[in-house]
Amino acid sequence: MRTNLSRRSLIAGGAAALPLAIAPAAASVIPVEETNPLDRVIRIARELSQALADWNGALFGGGPWVARVYPAGSRSHPISLEDSSAMGSPIMTLFEEWDAIYRLGFEQSGSFSDEECDAHCERRRALEEQMEAIPSRSAADLAAKIIAITGYGSFEFAPDVPANIETWKELERLVGRTQPELRGVS
Repeated sequence: MRTNLSRRSLIAGGAAALPLAIAPAAASVIPVEETNPLDRVIRIARELSQALADWNGALFGGGPWVARVYPAGSRSHPISLEDSSAMGSPIMTLFEEWDAIYRLGFEQSGSFSDEECDAHCERRRALEEQMEAIPSRSAADLAAKIIAITGYGSFEFAPDVPANIETWKELERLVGRTQPELRGVS
């Protein structure tokens, strides 16, 4: 077992730390008080990295999931687990921008002027149209499109709405079926 000791912990721990330095394999792990926030972040990141490897291995045999962690209080959902096979795709890049604009609209909705609100909605709609025009490379791409088109389920996702047609065609291709047409109805 390898034990990482800093000079500060050796000096602070004095004689108690000495047996760890001499015989690390025989020593038990003694929690060291972390005085440097960076040391804590690095330790937790290493633990998270190992936990993800264990989880991915158990679920997927090596799997695609990664964690994205932001400072607490910096956003409403500071921790997310993401499918790394979709990361870097053009759709996910557009979706990240769309999602940031969407969330900003909720955070600042009371302070927007009518013009700012219109510009905000136009920018989101332009991103939705760009996503719609790109074929999905993964389930996450397709999910991102549907989330954007429906505003997280706030709006209808009907196949006869012009803005939704391409994504509906993509869904139909995935399942190998198309919506049946009504016969005998004029």
